[in-house]
Amino acid sequence: MKKWMKAGFVAVATLLAACGANTTKTQETTVSVSDAQANWDKIVESGVIKVSTAGTLYPQSFHNDNNELTGYDVEIMKEVAKRLNLKVEFTEMGVDGMLTALDSGMTDIANYSIEEGAKNFDDYLHTTPHKYSFTSMVVRGSDN
Repeated sequence: MKKWMKAGFVAVATLLAACGANTTKTQETTVSVSDAQANWDKIVESGVIKVSTAGTLYPQSFHNDNNELTGYDVEIMKEVAKRLNLKVEFTEMGVDGMLTALDSGMTDIANYSIEEGAKNFDDYLHTTPHKYSFTSMVVRGSDN
């Protein structure tokens, strides 16, 4: 079970990690096994997984009435860290800085939704989507 958890976390961490120099790019982004293992080893050695999150996007990442960071993305990361015996360290920042923080190594995971087809989408690995958004518009009937 622990091997499965470790493999799962390595997959999650690398799914959201920037591609390193030893990667090959096909239609989908890939990260080499050695890069993934090196990233995982750094996380285990430090005992902390560093996650960037907005803290302002309800219900994914926001502050509750007690000013505590929560939301389903935050709670998922807390549970992943708990199951892997790691501490999770959240850094709140604007969405526009999350990929830069990831690229620079300031964070291990950018915890926000990036739309498929977005400019930088293929430069990063992703988890299976767990949120779907639909855009709609409401107008008055008289505004035909």
